[in-house]
Amino acid sequence: MNGIGLHGTNQSRASEEQGNQPAPANPTIARTGESAAEDNPLVARSRGILAERPARLVLTDGEDMRAVLAALRLKSERLAEPILLGRPLEIRKLLREAARLSSVVSRPIPALQIIDPTAPEVLERNTEAYLEILRNTGKPADPAEAEEFMRGAQAAGAMLV
Repeated sequence: MNGIGLHGTNQSRASEEQGNQPAPANPTIARTGESAAEDNPLVARSRGILAERPARLVLTDGEDMRAVLAALRLKSERLAEPILLGRPLEIRKLLREAARLSSVVSRPIPALQIIDPTAPEVLERNTEAYLEILRNTGKPADPAEAEEFMRGAQAAGAMLV
């Protein structure tokens, strides 16, 4: 199976756009798939640990196909219990598309937890928890500002860990 490899830095992308050759990629990063994992003892050890006790992983960019593919692969390989944050209908559409296009996804599509950070019950719970943190640290706690802040996927993701 192949995964998504990292291409390089923004600087190397910019030089490519200008027609220059990119800087040589780190071979450890550039290689993807099972062979790269087999060659890297840290990756192999991490896989072993996660296989015994899958981690809960919150992906705040749940409406990005790369996050969806990563979540599906981690779940299929029983390495993590991913949680995708975003609009459920959009994420489900990406899940269907990923299943149609990807050989990485097992059949049937594994069930993933999807949380909409703007859903009223989630937003209320997160806002109250955030206000409590602000109060406990002696910082000003404006409920309207706290609610607006908690609408963001990154803030909602932080409240889940």
